[in-house]
Amino acid sequence: MKSCDEREATAVSKYGHMVGIGIGCSLVMLSGCTRGPDRFDVTGQVTFRGQSVSVGRITFVPAGNEAMRGAPGFAAIRDGHFDTSTGRSPGAGRYRFMVDGFDGVPFRQEISRGTFDENPLGKPLFETYSLEVDLPERSGHSLTIEVPDAPVQRPRAGR
Repeated sequence: MKSCDEREATAVSKYGHMVGIGIGCSLVMLSGCTRGPDRFDVTGQVTFRGQSVSVGRITFVPAGNEAMRGAPGFAAIRDGHFDTSTGRSPGAGRYRFMVDGFDGVPFRQEISRGTFDENPLGKPLFETYSLEVDLPERSGHSLTIEVPDAPVQRPRAGR
């Protein structure tokens, strides 16, 4: 029978290897981690037909050569203004901005018998507007986006 000291030495030896392996794996995993692309705050105004867009959203998607390394982002539009610091800021480089604007009057619409579609942002003011912008490597960049006047295309019933 082993003495208490021998049992303790065996346990330390056995579990010491497991702890060492665990620490080693953790260090390897951490050394490969990066924090991702830098993000920079963007603010601005969005208008349509000369009026501030009541509510909406802007989605920022990396475009062109930036598509593989850029950070996507989004921001809410409230009373014609947006600020990515309250959403998710994009990185620097070329971005496609996709702008959606609504009238801000919530409504509920029956889409089939007993099935309703909730529209808390209201009716769309325009089709999703898309433009490309080069964003600098600094926070505090401000943009004014004037959405061109274009009718909203209503879906047609299938035949």
